[in-house]
Amino acid sequence: MLNIPWSIRFSLLICLMALLALADYVKNNRSLWKTWEYSGVLLAGLLGAFFGAINDQITCSISPEYFHFGKEIEYHSDFRLQVAMLGAKAGFFVGFVVFGLYLYFARSKRGMNVSFYKSLFLKLRVPLIYALTLVPVTSILFVLLRAHFQPDSLLLLFPESRIPSFYAVWGWHHGLYIGAVLGTVHGIILIRRSISSLAERPS
Repeated sequence: MLNIPWSIRFSLLICLMALLALADYVKNNRSLWKTWEYSGVLLAGLLGAFFGAINDQITCSISPEYFHFGKEIEYHSDFRLQVAMLGAKAGFFVGFVVFGLYLYFARSKRGMNVSFYKSLFLKLRVPLIYALTLVPVTSILFVLLRAHFQPDSLLLLFPESRIPSFYAVWGWHHGLYIGAVLGTVHGIILIRRSISSLAERPS
């Protein structure tokens, strides 16, 4: 993922949610600024932050070099804390955006209730399943294909024996992001299908 500063990411999130609220208000003549909706977005972000922090603690154990040389986190006493914060920020961004998109694509359903929003929240597992499924695939691919794109400079940074772990973690993170994107698209499709089936039921 691109190393976009957290302040810029957060600003983009605020702008995104403002645009979604405006679009919904213009199209459906109602405001999205309701506590229970944005509490869901915030909770999704916090869950994403928790997952991101735990995930990076695992990958940090596999290859601390990935975070030191790839993410420029210095080897200090708070190294793992900095890694956890990095993962939490990335995870919060993903969770926030995914549930925000779910809300946006569910906006045409009238009379949304707690049960429907619970079903939306449960669909967060779709991108999670995609991500966790792709992680071993992309990790193995990156390790197997490293000989084709491995720069010689890596040998100057750390021992050759550590290079496979570096690429495994690199592939791991690519798998998470690709899976999150694919899973989010699938989740949106499921939401739209659910809304369509509800609309077809006789009132």
